[in-house]
Amino acid sequence: MRDKKQMVNTVYIGYDEKEDTAYEVLKFSLERIATKPIRVVPIKKNLINRMGIYTRKSNVIGEQHYDEIDGKPFSTEFSFSRFLVPALNMYQGYALYMDCDMYIRADVNELFDYVEILTILYGVLNISMPQKKELKWMVKNSNHILEKIGLAL
Repeated sequence: MRDKKQMVNTVYIGYDEKEDTAYEVLKFSLERIATKPIRVVPIKKNLINRMGIYTRKSNVIGEQHYDEIDGKPFSTEFSFSRFLVPALNMYQGYALYMDCDMYIRADVNELFDYVEILTILYGVLNISMPQKKELKWMVKNSNHILEKIGLAL
């Protein structure tokens, strides 16, 4: 494993073709404000499907996506793929996940500097709409044993 000082912090962004402009704005703001190099990676559903790591099935009725497992609607292509961050990060080190409709105003590297080694997940719930509680961003310790055996969130 590389020395922490040599590692480039990685930010995975949930990507949806309908929200390409939002993705580009977030990517630009992350890279512009960062004081050290960062790696920004879009999580594109069609690519992770082809890679064979995302197999969850859904249906589309009109423009609404419905999950085949629980039948509930979801709003974006990255509603479930965000939980693949540890695998996408090769179960090594920390990675930040962000929804594409976010905007950052501070250096994201500072967040990585504050994360404790034993922590599996840092995150914030979007509770602006009481009926829709969703995780808007999270930092995952991909190297944690609970991630490797599939027991972490």
